[in-house]
Amino acid sequence: MKLLRIVTILSVLASRVIAEVVIGHWDDDIVLDFIEERAAEQEVEIDEYLIAANLQKSRKEWLIKRLERKRSLYYSKDAEYELLESIGNDGARVAVVAKTRPFDPFYEDVFLIAFCCVNDEWKAAPIPGVFTFTGYGGYQSDLIENLADLEKRAVVVRDAYLRDRQKRRFDQYESQLSEMREDADGLLEADRDDVLRYFIEACKSRDIIRALACVDYGGADDIVRRTLVSAFNSAEQSGMWKTLLDEQFLYTVLPQIEESPIVSLGLYLPYEKRHPQQILEFEFKQEGGAWYLKLPHLLEMSDTGSFSLNVFRASNLHSANQVRLLEVKQRIIEEIPMDQIKHANELIDKFELAVRQQDVKGYLKLIDEQARGEHFELSLWTKFTDENNQKVSRVYEDIGERDTYVIYLVENWPRPERFSLVPVRFKKENEFWSIDPEKYTEKDLEKLLEKERLERYSAFTEASDQHVLKSLLPDAVVLDQDALQAVKEIGVLRELFRDYGRGLGSGAVEQLSKYVAITEDGELSALRAIGADARGRQRDDSSFRWVKAVCSGEIALGIVSLDYGEDSSTEYLFYPFVCVEDRVRLLPSLLYYYEHGRGQALENKKTMRLFEKAKLEGLEKEYFKAIELANTEVERMLLKEKSNE
Repeated sequence: MKLLRIVTILSVLASRVIAEVVIGHWDDDIVLDFIEERAAEQEVEIDEYLIAANLQKSRKEWLIKRLERKRSLYYSKDAEYELLESIGNDGARVAVVAKTRPFDPFYEDVFLIAFCCVNDEWKAAPIPGVFTFTGYGGYQSDLIENLADLEKRAVVVRDAYLRDRQKRRFDQYESQLSEMREDADGLLEADRDDVLRYFIEACKSRDIIRALACVDYGGADDIVRRTLVSAFNSAEQSGMWKTLLDEQFLYTVLPQIEESPIVSLGLYLPYEKRHPQQILEFEFKQEGGAWYLKLPHLLEMSDTGSFSLNVFRASNLHSANQVRLLEVKQRIIEEIPMDQIKHANELIDKFELAVRQQDVKGYLKLIDEQARGEHFELSLWTKFTDENNQKVSRVYEDIGERDTYVIYLVENWPRPERFSLVPVRFKKENEFWSIDPEKYTEKDLEKLLEKERLERYSAFTEASDQHVLKSLLPDAVVLDQDALQAVKEIGVLRELFRDYGRGLGSGAVEQLSKYVAITEDGELSALRAIGADARGRQRDDSSFRWVKAVCSGEIALGIVSLDYGEDSSTEYLFYPFVCVEDRVRLLPSLLYYYEHGRGQALENKKTMRLFEKAKLEGLEKEYFKAIELANTEVERMLLKEKSNE
């Protein structure tokens, strides 16, 4: 997310409407800081908004759910923001904010955020641009009238900015397109094959302007422009666009079919199980000496703005392409030259770079051409490129004169307990090193290694799992019942829970460990609990909200409400906290649910089995007392809600 900390001059039209105002204790950074925090948060922080203290509970709950639904419309990590104007006085202001999206050069939005100053602190109104539900001004009719007038003036300012910025943005990109079409990138003299290659590279790099420069495109409301904008800017692409906007495919322009106007693009999709080899057929239009491609049917947008039905079918291809479809993979692989590498360490570095960049072409360059025969598969590569793989690190290496063995730890997110250890063999033939693309197991390596190297390898594998578990949670504290202290500062718990939630969003399990305590030999159960929590928060409709905390001796439980959309019933989760060495830590493996059905009862039985296995007899009394207190709090809240219905 990009924040432009700029205040521009009000447009001429708006300046005729806005009166001179006096600005008090206001800082423009308040607005952009607020946006940055909202874009990063995992749940709605209701305390960041000003809401009237006497607002009915049902209305407040409606407001919270509305904030949860609308948050992504205004605040996004992928968007760029600029503060254009703030109008009002030293007690109430409305910020005028511009929002743009990097994948849609024609997108421009301007929205409003209302702020009130209470007790020398500026807080945002819960509904953008209006002061409703803030309680600001109470029943003072003159102040309420002034706020209403400020809201109206802000709308005029917003509309003036929006019209002006939308026109300037469209003119700017139309100018860029014209420059490209006038041979700024060599397109004027390019043949059809090169135009197609240029278009595919633009898609892979998500450069919509370069892509538009290649297509038969007609203006602001043109269906082709709207198709590309929709495809490039979707949070989740589908159909053939999902392939073209992903860097993980290889392609080649196939030889021209005799007496046919189409240009055929062969695609190899290593991770596609049903149709790893595909062909897209393009037609072209020539205008002013330049070639422009027409979007094939598989890239067209439906009347409802969807691409989900655009599925590849071999039967729809030209008869010549149906025949050569199964040759696409081998043709593409044969075109990739092998890098000539003379040192094992250089090869290992290049392999790890290809893994980090998820560069399948870079990986293929490291394999001897003779090993890329007709039955060549990417079985080893796919071990490193699963969509859930978060991090790959070297944990063992044995460098020899003619072959080298490296074992990699491949971490998984959001299932950190499902890590894997992947052996890779690098070999030297003649004077050059290359990767052995075979997928080896630990047993396979035992057969290949000589006695001395085998002993060292065996010593590593015997202790590897426990070593990996500890490395995934390097800063976690092992629970020592004798060293526990009473949890005194209840306010710290909410802050810790918020930081832990943000850590779950980042997927960096090692970083999460600084918030965590584990039972003895409890790394695996802690990783399972962390992963389950992360998966729950990945749902778009999930909302985790801190309610309060209860304490019993050396155990505290944070009561957290969990909702999945408007129609779901509310779950209540009890997160356990302990204090070790004057630091509060969360115990993820001992999470407990408020029971109102069979599902929660089953989860709690699992927790109880872990509790017994960890031999925490000294904490048993306090843990169950804290659960009893938490249950009482939830039942009190539910009873109050029912009485208010």
